Amino acid sequence: MRQSSQTFRRTILAACVGGLLALVPAAAGAAGHAQDPRVKDAKIACAAGDVTTANRLLAELYAATDDPIWIFNQGRCFQQNGDPARALSRFQEYLRKAKTAPAGVVGADDIAEAEGYVKELETEIAAQNKKVAPSEPTPPAPVAPTPTPVAPLPAAQAAPAAAVPAAALAKAPPPSSEDQGRGLVVTGIALEIVGVAALVTGGVFSYLVGKTSDDANNLTSGGKVVQGTDLRTKQADGNRFVTMQYVFYAIGGAAAATGIALHLIGSSKSSGGVTAEVQPAISPTAWGLNLSVRL
Repeated sequence: MRQSSQTFRRTILAACVGGLLALVPAAAGAAGHAQDPRVKDAKIACAAGDVTTANRLLAELYAATDDPIWIFNQGRCFQQNGDPARALSRFQEYLRKAKTAPAGVVGADDIAEAEGYVKELETEIAAQNKKVAPSEPTPPAPVAPTPTPVAPLPAAQAAPAAAVPAAALAKAPPPSSEDQGRGLVVTGIALEIVGVAALVTGGVFSYLVGKTSDDANNLTSGGKVVQGTDLRTKQADGNRFVTMQYVFYAIGGAAAATGIALHLIGSSKSSGGVTAEVQPAISPTAWGLNLSVRL
């Protein structure tokens, strides 16, 4: 019996020692994580509103420990900093991890607390989604004004409804042929002046063509040695002046011919005399024409 009792005591002692040895690593791990500086840093960041830093530190702690409590703390941090959508997501993830966690890692009270937060956040998000802008009040229906009675006028003062003078309804008379003729004469004289001015300008360019040609000949006469650029410049100017003289001759001829035709047609329609006087104006630096028309 003594030997049997000693054997029984040895068995109980061995079981107790084994249980203590199994608890030592878990306790040491929990104490080690509690002393991790990231725990304090995450708490400070969350309290200061730095959700990004707090979320990163808590994620690192979860990766190091595989303990769902850090996911729970992520949800609380988002919830405390006014982000219900992300908080709800972390609490739902915590409940999923809690189902597969080893026995004793997640307590029943923690699960119940997370479920309570999930319901609270779902209600908050639903209330936010239902908020709509207040509808504008419907404007009141317009009220028709009450007509003010008007006393009838005496028969002597009442005017007939159709008492509109016939002269007021008559259309303005069309312009007479004499007025049209004067307008054609004025237009014709103006075109004649433009034509003369253009022809004179063409004559000026013709003079410049001759002068440029003489200058070019003078550059090469008598065996003079000149630069090619000077000669090419004179030739280019001469070609440009030739083109401009033809352009102004064409414009002047067309304008003068049209002006003469309009002048003759207008004179035949107008009984009044329309006279035009053209006086040249020449100065040392410019030239021009003065036009005066008498109707």
